[in-house]
Amino acid sequence: KEDWSYDLVDKDIEALNELRKKIVDPLIDFKQKLESEKTAKGITTRLYEFLEENNIREKIEEKLHKLEPVEKLKYSNEYIASYNILMDVLDEIVLVFGDQKMTFEDYRKILKAGLETSSIGEIPESIDQVIVGNVDTARLTNIKAVFVVGVNDGVFPKRIDHEGLLSDTERE
Repeated sequence: KEDWSYDLVDKDIEALNELRKKIVDPLIDFKQKLESEKTAKGITTRLYEFLEENNIREKIEEKLHKLEPVEKLKYSNEYIASYNILMDVLDEIVLVFGDQKMTFEDYRKILKAGLETSSIGEIPESIDQVIVGNVDTARLTNIKAVFVVGVNDGVFPKRIDHEGLLSDTERE
């Protein structure tokens, strides 16, 4: 809560204290508002107000605009989905618990459980994937389609030049 007073040679202590205030002051204000709340709905309302006052959704979108286009495609859905999952979990807490009295520690456990059971809809690599490899070494099972590139007669399927241990006449 107090300003830092380190003896730093290369750092501007005033700039560090300003940065500390930007981070700590909203959290202290949030904590003070939470102390008066004793219901799930009240705590959720304060948490939502904290997210809105600090423009968390807009900051996520700003971060997405700073990413390279390739990275943006990969992370944009995850960032937005994470925020939406949080909002859904908060809504569910209010629907299920409403005005039920609870401590913030109990609320934290419920919120944590809700977030742990939620997942971002991502296609697992093992279900939908493309495999590039050598025909001799590839082990493919349960495949829907195979594209073979550079096929010539005699190369694929491979022509067997030797007959093995026994010749055809010996087998007969």
